Amino acid sequence: MKVSPDGSDVTQHVVDSLDYKLAENHEHQTVVRAVYADGSQKEVTSLAKYGSSNPSVVVVSDTGLVRGLSPGNAEIVINYAYLVKRVKISVVQEGETRSLTGIRLDSNAYRLKVGDSHHTVGYASVTRAEFIVMLVRALHLQNNKTSLAFSDSE
Repeated sequence: MKVSPDGSDVTQHVVDSLDYKLAENHEHQTVVRAVYADGSQKEVTSLAKYGSSNPSVVVVSDTGLVRGLSPGNAEIVINYAYLVKRVKISVVQEGETRSLTGIRLDSNAYRLKVGDSHHTVGYASVTRAEFIVMLVRALHLQNNKTSLAFSDSE
């Protein structure tokens, strides 16, 4: 167990993705959550420290914003409370990525009691054309009582 900067016992930290593709000149916002000894979690993205194994391929800001610079492979290294996490990133040319460029959930783990429910929120990065297709699918699924929601954050 490690101690966070505020003195709390941190058992691990989780990130939104451990391996992903990123197009040249595109960005991905890393999200880091600390898991404490009591099972609680806290978003600590702005408190973590970041580095890139290959700054000619990927750079990462102090806030965890990753930018693909040129095709190749790299890792970003995330440090928080003396714990280290490595994220593998493949940077590809613009046209080589699939339309879904990233996905993350609002949390990697939940603690529920019997009978409780939780609505998971997923965030997907897609092209504008694919967003329209997904929106049509979401409307169809909503009519069949499946709850899905998409938002355009352009």
